[in-house]
Amino acid sequence: MAESYRDMLLRILPQRRRHQVPGRILARLGLKQPVVGVSRYPKRCYAVCYRNNKNQIKTRTFSWRDPKDEIAAYKAAVSFRKKTIAR
Repeated sequence: MAESYRDMLLRILPQRRRHQVPGRILARLGLKQPVVGVSRYPKRCYAVCYRNNKNQIKTRTFSWRDPKDEIAAYKAAVSFRKKTIAR
């Protein structure tokens, strides 16, 4: 029941992300949904917020110039996010 309620809410409520990761990027990387913790900005970059060894909040950006390079930028951001979570 809880899962069906959640699915119903996801259909009704608007998307929480302001700038969606394009579906072509997700499909190219074999993902069904965007990775949590990786944000897309319209200034042609992806940002990852993380905590460093001193427990300070930091942000690292991965930018692209060409639309073809956006896939590599998102892939690098996802990889970086996974490494920071593994610590």
